[in-house]
Order: sequence, then C-alpha cells, then structure tokens
Amino acid sequence: MVDHLMNKKFALTSKTNNQSGFTLIELLVSITILVLMTGMGIAALLNQSERQGVLQSARSAQQFLKIARSKAQAKQAPAECNPVAGSAATAANFLEAVEVRSNTPTTLSLIAICTINDTPNQSVSYPNGELRFTEGVTVSLFPTVRFNTLSGGTDLGSDELVMLEGRNMDFSFNIGATGRIDEGGFCTIVSPTTCTPL
Repeated sequence: MVDHLMNKKFALTSKTNNQSGFTLIELLVSITILVLMTGMGIAALLNQSERQGVLQSARSAQQFLKIARSKAQAKQAPAECNPVAGSAATAANFLEAVEVRSNTPTTLSLIAICTINDTPNQSVSYPNGELRFTEGVTVSLFPTVRFNTLSGGTDLGSDELVMLEGRNMDFSFNIGATGRIDEGGFCTIVSPTTCTPL
C-alpha cells in the first residue's frame, strides 16, 4: 500500500511540474526576431522618406527652370527692370534674359538680366524668386542657365548636367541648349561631373 501511495504521489507531482508555457530561450528568440523586423522596417521607411525628399527637390528644380524659361519667352520682367518710372516703356523692354543660378548648395535663385540706365547685364531678383531644397538635399552640380527672351533657348553650348545629392541617393537631369529640360532619374554620383543611372 505504501508503494501504491508513493506511486500516486509521484504521479501527482509530475503532473503539476508539467506546466505549459514558453521557455526563456523561446522568448528571447521571438523578441530578437521582432527587433530585427522593426529595424528593417524603420530603415526602409527612412530610405523611402529620403527618396521622396530628393525626388521632390528635383521636380521643384525642374519646375523652377520651366518657370524661368516661360518668363523669358513672355518677357516677364520685375518692375525694377524699368529705369524710368512713369515712362511709356515697360520693364519687358529692358529684359535681356532670365537666369537661374545656385547661390548656395541648398537654393536656386531666379534673376532677371536687364539693361538699366544704358548699362546692360544688370541682375534684378524676381519677387519670391528663390527655391529652397528639402532638408538634406544639396546641389552638387548646377550650371548657371540663362534663358534668352522670346526663344526660350539657353546660353549653354550643349547639354549640361544638373545633379542633386541626398544623404544616400542622388538625382540628375539635363538642360539642353534649346531650353529642353529632361525628366532625369535617380543615379549614383561617381565623380563631380558624372552620375551613373540606377
């Protein structure tokens, strides 16, 4: 009988020690996998955010150049291009070209080139004539571009490359001598004047 009670006691204790649940190792493995997946998700999100910033800056630069070309073709000049206030001449009569230049690595400026008081090539800034790039995006290559009045062509002798640089990705497009502005695309900068398309 004692043996029978001992066997019964052993059977009861083994049932109570056989609890279901997770071991510490299983929990650590699960947490590690969760942390890795979260890290990859955050990295992908940051990469996509930077990609959008570079793309937005590039499209804004292209639009800014198109605005400059349109102003040159339509001879839209700031009022400061008219040297004689109240005269019959308008500012458009004194406009020679519209220029886009990069004054800082993060901005482009829209400038009217006018003849003022018989002095040609005077620079006059357009009101609201500055484009500031998205944070983290800079100009790595931008030629000063002059759009000629009426024709909208440029003073460039051939296609010129424009390169914008983000922290981990870059974008480039061409400006043609005729005033053409290409769509461009993402690239990898391999030298100060070369960008290899992705």
